Amino acid sequence: HSPQGAVHAPAQLSLRRVIGFAGETPGLLVWLAHPGLIAYAAASTLVIQRIDSSDQRLLLGHTSPIAALAPSANGLLLASAELSPGSFLRLWSVSSGQTLAM
Repeated sequence: HSPQGAVHAPAQLSLRRVIGFAGETPGLLVWLAHPGLIAYAAASTLVIQRIDSSDQRLLLGHTSPIAALAPSANGLLLASAELSPGSFLRLWSVSSGQTLAM
């Protein structure tokens, strides 16, 4: 029981998995040069998924829906751009999932 007037921080949610790709916007699913990997956008989340096992890595950082994806020719990098006023581009490492540049 908490004292009257106490302020509580909201519970944090943790995204574990994305179920499926809607395919509503062309170009938001790309094959990566790494065998068996695809990348796709699900709203503001970028998903890198293994085809053979369905294992996923969720890349978080965009605050608006992702509007464009572009993998590098060697498959090591992935660029994503969001759709919003003042939108920005992120450059990701496919192997680590880290943002390399914005």
